[in-house]
Amino acid sequence: MSYAILFAISGILIIAIYLPIFYFVVTKGKSKITKLFAIHLLCVLGWGISSLLIGLSKNLDFSLKIWQLCNLAVVFIPVLFLHVVYLMLNEKGKLLLIFAYTQAIFFSIISLLQKMFIGGQLMFGSLYCSQGGPF
Repeated sequence: MSYAILFAISGILIIAIYLPIFYFVVTKGKSKITKLFAIHLLCVLGWGISSLLIGLSKNLDFSLKIWQLCNLAVVFIPVLFLHVVYLMLNEKGKLLLIFAYTQAIFFSIISLLQKMFIGGQLMFGSLYCSQGGPF
């Protein structure tokens, strides 16, 4: 079995697990924490959809565009999770959150400006992956 198929299967599993949770949180949750957690789940779903598309893609240019777009969601997954945990624990320290969001925004911008990745290559004979750039 090729690595691309395994990558696509992992995307299907992420979608199958997180889509019902996302639906439940969006329809039942009314608090600030649940709304923020729903955005976190949406970012995870973005990663799952992206990994499915990348795993099925046979085109380098298409794969690179998907990698570029999925990075926008992926960099916010840990930041949003941290924010949800801060809210659940009623933590007062906002400096770490500001630092985390600043990093996520920075890496989102350089990804959109196509500075994070300089190209792509075929890995394992079946999966197109992006190559790191100067950042």
